[in-house]
Amino acid sequence: MQEQIIHMVKISSIKVVIPRSRNKFRHAEITESIDASGLRKPITIRRIVDKKYDFALICGQGRLESLTALGEELIPAFILDIDENQAYIMSLVENMARVIPRAGEQFQRIKEMADQGLTNKEISNATDYLCIGLQV
Repeated sequence: MQEQIIHMVKISSIKVVIPRSRNKFRHAEITESIDASGLRKPITIRRIVDKKYDFALICGQGRLESLTALGEELIPAFILDIDENQAYIMSLVENMARVIPRAGEQFQRIKEMADQGLTNKEISNATDYLCIGLQV
């Protein structure tokens, strides 16, 4: 397990690799909550080699967008030393845990994991779903 040190990182140095759309009303509530009581959970990022960015977002796009909307330049972040595939899996797992997706959305996320080359066992471990003989 990597040490959990919180770093203050420039928001402008973070690349959102796989942006997702969100409910504007719900996101406004999150932004208001952060404005009123502060950010409760740092985002998670990883170092990358890129001409414009130093980091890639793993988890926390909504928090990142909220702090940007509030005019902040820095954001608290955990920096993990993991590769792109590990980061992608972490992002998918967090998205699956946050909401109860419809069956079609669950299947699509699991298919994305399989397309990334994960075995049925790895997908099962990441999602807590039993994936036996999974063919997508």
